[in-house]
Amino acid sequence: MPLSLPYGPSAQLELNLSATTTVQNAVAPHGQPLSDVAEAVSDALKAPRDYPPLAAATVPGDRVVIAVEPGIRQVESVVAGAVLALIEGGTEPRDISLVVGSNLRPPLALVPKRMRADLRVVLHNPADQDTLQYLAADKAARPIYLNRTLCEADLLLPITTARLTNSLGFVGSYSGVFPTFADLESQHRFQLPTTVDHSTQQRKRREEADEAAWLLGVHFIMQVVPGAGDQVLEIIAGSAPAVLQQAQHASEAAWLHSLSQKSSLTIAAIDGGDDQQTWENLARALHAAMQATADSGAIALLTDLQTPPGHALAQLASGETGDELHRHLLREHSHDAHAAAVLAEARERFDIFLLSGLDRDLVEGIGLGHVEDPEQLVRLTARHRSVTLLGSAQFAGCQIAE
Repeated sequence: MPLSLPYGPSAQLELNLSATTTVQNAVAPHGQPLSDVAEAVSDALKAPRDYPPLAAATVPGDRVVIAVEPGIRQVESVVAGAVLALIEGGTEPRDISLVVGSNLRPPLALVPKRMRADLRVVLHNPADQDTLQYLAADKAARPIYLNRTLCEADLLLPITTARLTNSLGFVGSYSGVFPTFADLESQHRFQLPTTVDHSTQQRKRREEADEAAWLLGVHFIMQVVPGAGDQVLEIIAGSAPAVLQQAQHASEAAWLHSLSQKSSLTIAAIDGGDDQQTWENLARALHAAMQATADSGAIALLTDLQTPPGHALAQLASGETGDELHRHLLREHSHDAHAAAVLAEARERFDIFLLSGLDRDLVEGIGLGHVEDPEQLVRLTARHRSVTLLGSAQFAGCQIAE
């Protein structure tokens, strides 16, 4: 049975499984990708859900800010569609600013050159106090600091990725605003492993993000429903409640895979370029794979990850295990704290293998099996009688059918 599982920017794992192997194929999401993403963005802004057309929400001279969450599929097309729709609606290019959380992909690449010079692009730096502005105190009396450009906007258009509500660390769709464009202390608070482990803490973080968005005056949002590769399945724009409801429905229809049973081996792939090859996405993919794998089974993560482990992941190489390691991870605030917490749990229950661009010593140091090349995975697969293939696993979720 020949099967192909894409990973990284353009690589493929080719498998030819025995007819006696039980295979559950969750390589691709359900749904058809958009043929013209920029046009779909423009259409969504002209006829938003439960909201007047965006052109009617602005007057000449209004400062319009587009806040772009990192990792958006086809971000160049999404931004181009949004910018052109605003200009067609009467907004001058000089009044449009983009605030981005990552510069791994040039957001203005598809905007006509004659307009680019007047557009302002701000790369958010949560550690630079001069670029932050105090917004208000939240219910817990904590100060809320956000990117100054967002706070000064007359109209703010957040663009975020739609995700499953049971995806790792999901704290609502406003997280693409807060803490993404907040100060370092707020980001650290959201990165604590407790936000992963305890539903109560996760609910509190969601309430915190919702409160910050309300205080900022976020009424209009856009969500991008990702597809496989660099595809987009749907663009949803409009009032926040209407968009969030539709985005959750679209995400479940596309990415929640119903499996007949748990497998002894799950191969979870992370596709896309550098903006997708992150420890945060590795943790999301691993979390999804754990839902599909029988206890004491094996999980193989298929990635092109190049970023070395951070401080929290380094704790996994300390030799500590169980409660002792967990106590140390609870105090971690580094960017890879989520990944460390999930890996610490997963390696106690499963054999974890990683194909990446990292050195063997780094991978084995944090307790994972280093995969040198795809052929090793082919041989690993041959030793298992039941296999689940999970494509674009950073967006996927699994449930076992009753």
